[in-house]
Amino acid sequence: MNRAAMFSVIAPSLLFSSAAEATTWKAVSVGSNGSLWYIDTDSMRMVSDGYKRDVIKVWVKTDYSAVKSVPEREVKQLIYVDCSQDSYKLISVIKYRSDGSVMNSFTPSYSSYEPIAPETVLSGVLETVCKQ
Repeated sequence: MNRAAMFSVIAPSLLFSSAAEATTWKAVSVGSNGSLWYIDTDSMRMVSDGYKRDVIKVWVKTDYSAVKSVPEREVKQLIYVDCSQDSYKLISVIKYRSDGSVMNSFTPSYSSYEPIAPETVLSGVLETVCKQ
């Protein structure tokens, strides 16, 4: 296969793979320790979790760069938000070092919905996600 033909096959796939991985982080809250909380508005999707009504799936990022007492630089969590019950469910967590490498990650084998208390960082997530 010549280079022009190969490029015409590969270029569109690169274009679509970049678009599929796009993220738009929107600031939603500041933790009492100075951590900054964001949601990825591009990842927000209405999904059915198989047990409840439809919920919103969203990635949440916590930036700890201003918090010296925390070993991780950043944490990303995939959560389900149930707007009708003011609750959330943890799906996956990824912790990153300051150089961007993964410190650790985990997916709970079982996770239940937890209430979101008012005036917390998660209430900022709830408010923003449920208004979208």
